[in-house]
Amino acid sequence: MGTRFELLLAGVDPDPAEACWDAVTTVLETFDAPLNRFDPHSEVALFNARRDPSPMRVGPVLDEVLHLCGRYFELTEGLFDPTRGDFCDLEFSDEGVSRRHVGLTLDFGGFAKGFALRRIGERLRAAAVESAFVDFGGSSILALGSHPWGACWRVSLTNPWTGASLRDFELRDRALSTSGNTPAYTGHIVDPTSGRRIDGRRMATVVAEDALDAEVLSTVLMIADAERRERILARFPQASGEIYEL
Repeated sequence: MGTRFELLLAGVDPDPAEACWDAVTTVLETFDAPLNRFDPHSEVALFNARRDPSPMRVGPVLDEVLHLCGRYFELTEGLFDPTRGDFCDLEFSDEGVSRRHVGLTLDFGGFAKGFALRRIGERLRAAAVESAFVDFGGSSILALGSHPWGACWRVSLTNPWTGASLRDFELRDRALSTSGNTPAYTGHIVDPTSGRRIDGRRMATVVAEDALDAEVLSTVLMIADAERRERILARFPQASGEIYEL
């Protein structure tokens, strides 16, 4: 998925740890194969390159992802939209997925990381792992249980412009997602309702029970005004978010 992935298991013997790693890499490979738009053989890349208006049959992963995106599109008042157009222009039928406008394309970006973290958490819990720390590129984190020498997993957030500490998070059975701009990477978040790029020195963090909720909401909070942030977060009672104007 184009970023660094790290997994720390605490209190797990070597053989079960190896089995956990195999299960986790299977999740990553299963999601990367259909969702990686930079891989010309992925379902997303094939859909984006298609000029045929007829429906395209998709596999179970992409089908599930698209239906999840539809739910988040509604819950976030259209501020989460993985299409470069309008999610409402996608059409679903027994024959597959089609689009009303050929120019509409799919880009799941951080959503794929959050979806993978959700599944990874399920695999680790099923393997009776009580303490683990999963870091997906520094911006998407899942913490199960606590650090072996503490009551939680502690994560520090720093200002990318100054290096100063902004906040320490104490995570236990929670996911943390961070979205925002950096000196080297800004304007990449776009308001899908207006096409406006979100620039300036701003970051958003979300802590949630569900890693996918956290991932979606951290991007949405970068776009939403204060009123919509409050309204959207109210629909996710197990999540909390914060905006940093840097």
